[in-house]
Amino acid sequence: MKTKEQSSTSKEVPKIKTGLLDKYEKEPVKEVTKEKTLSTKKERTDAPQSSIETTKFKLIFAPPPAYPRRAQERGREGSATVEFTILTSGQVVNVRLLKESPEGWGFGRAAIKAAKGLRYTPSTKNGVAVVTDQVNRAYKFTISN
Repeated sequence: MKTKEQSSTSKEVPKIKTGLLDKYEKEPVKEVTKEKTLSTKKERTDAPQSSIETTKFKLIFAPPPAYPRRAQERGREGSATVEFTILTSGQVVNVRLLKESPEGWGFGRAAIKAAKGLRYTPSTKNGVAVVTDQVNRAYKFTISN
């Protein structure tokens, strides 16, 4: 049985730290809560700021949007902004129109159709692909001479 003096000696502190190091080195961390991260920082001053590695999605293919025929014939320029979800496969789903200017000229429809063809390298957390919601992309339609 240990006394209070023995449990607070500096000889036992390295044993606790070694146990934590062994645990983190042997077991992959799937999810780290805020409490664990904070307590780990207090006990290990050499610990990294966050043990969750994340990477952001990257665009790998973007088909050009088709210029709306009526707008092109009449020399109208415009823009549209869409929002969508990127799946773990990099495919785009749940595309919806956020803004179209000017309305009624087909810029929103053309932007939605183009966005459905986008392909991404998905975002990752600890090396595992994750779904990314509420991604926005703006399209500008201009006529060049």
